[in-house]
Amino acid sequence: MRTALRWLFAVLILANLGVAMWASWYRQTPAPPAARPLPQIHPERMVPLSLPSAGVTPAPAPAPAPEKSSGSVGEQAKAKSKSAAVSHPVQQCLEIGPFRSVKETLRASDWLAHAGIAYGMRTRMVKVPESFWVYLPPLPSHLAAVRMLRELDRKGIHSHIIVSQPGFDNAISLGLYNFPRNAHVRLVQLAEKGVHAREQVRYRSETRYWLDANLNRPGVLSKLQHKDWKLPGVRVHKLRCAVAPTQVPHRTR
Repeated sequence: MRTALRWLFAVLILANLGVAMWASWYRQTPAPPAARPLPQIHPERMVPLSLPSAGVTPAPAPAPAPEKSSGSVGEQAKAKSKSAAVSHPVQQCLEIGPFRSVKETLRASDWLAHAGIAYGMRTRMVKVPESFWVYLPPLPSHLAAVRMLRELDRKGIHSHIIVSQPGFDNAISLGLYNFPRNAHVRLVQLAEKGVHAREQVRYRSETRYWLDANLNRPGVLSKLQHKDWKLPGVRVHKLRCAVAPTQVPHRTR
């Protein structure tokens, strides 16, 4: 009886061992976890490892240090202005005239050509005084004009005539003068005798000549302004530079 129990106990132990061995040797190995996809790399977002965190944007590179100034702002502006003046001399344009004839104009242009000054010639029609007329305004009728002539004779005023022309019918002419001074003397004499006459300046058209000079050298302006052209009325005036004048060829003598 004891022997049978011993064999039964041994069989149970062997059976438990067999079950334990089968469970450990033939158990199915679990499948390895699926590989995760690698994250996408953005090089432009990468930062150096020395920064505090990967989310901080790198600071921009420092701007280059400005060059050391050699002087104040005013001194620099003066230096630039002086440099510009040296490389680009200030251009000045002048008007010389008016000249009353081609001969006078050519004589002045010869002087500019010898001085090395570029110039151009231009002409313009101008009105110049031709005569100075002393007269009495038109009277209402020819009979009234005749009566006025008799009144002038009684006052010792002679050299008069009745005018007959459009706009001046029945006016009385008291003298036509070439110089304004003579007309003024006549007006004074008439006023002293109680006759208040008038004066009218009559004009004619004439051609006048000018020389436009283009200067780019210092000292030439003063030389031109102080030059005696030996011609009445000829002056030097500054002009606004527009187009550089074309130099007229120098005349050969």
